[in-house]
Amino acid sequence: MALTSFTDLTAALADWADRTDLTARIPDFIALAEARIGRELRIRALEFRSQMSTVSGQDYYALPTGYKQARHFKLVDGEGGVPSDLEYQTPEALDVTNSRQFGGGSGFPKYYTIVSNEIRIVPTPSAVYTLEILYYKAPTALSAANQANLLLEENPDIYLYGSLIELWTYLRDDAESQKWGLMFGKAIEAAQTSDQRDRHSGGALHITGEHHGW
Repeated sequence: MALTSFTDLTAALADWADRTDLTARIPDFIALAEARIGRELRIRALEFRSQMSTVSGQDYYALPTGYKQARHFKLVDGEGGVPSDLEYQTPEALDVTNSRQFGGGSGFPKYYTIVSNEIRIVPTPSAVYTLEILYYKAPTALSAANQANLLLEENPDIYLYGSLIELWTYLRDDAESQKWGLMFGKAIEAAQTSDQRDRHSGGALHITGEHHGW
């Protein structure tokens, strides 16, 4: 059976469990698996890019919906129109930096931190800039109305094994739950390894630096 849609997945779960009485529960198992996947998996299929405009005098901004972890923060229109990376600091360190380095004033943002569901940038923007966030999020939820997503297309085993963990946990069968937990862990590891190879494939890596003559 192909696993290319929500309908395929629900049918496969009933078939693999050899149960016909779980139809109403299976969407819950898939949703719980998606939550688990969102916590554990970090690959390109779960990468998203979002942009927002800063507001002069405002240093806190809402994180994108479904945000799990940052890969990269930058200002698209940095100083001199050149993209400028923002450097991460802990919330505590950022308070000190804001006070000692910038006197609590405004200027061109250089640092960021995450506080609850918001990003804070320091110094407080003195103008409108375009903030770009590259981040990981949980899979776009599958449902009868949303039959597919990129993760299911590329890694159906992760979806299947993750859902089977939840199914057998619901049925209070620890042995089956642990078995599929091992399969899920191996599928996650394989996806991460494949993603890392893909990111660094191609030509040889060359490191260059400045040469100074004296």
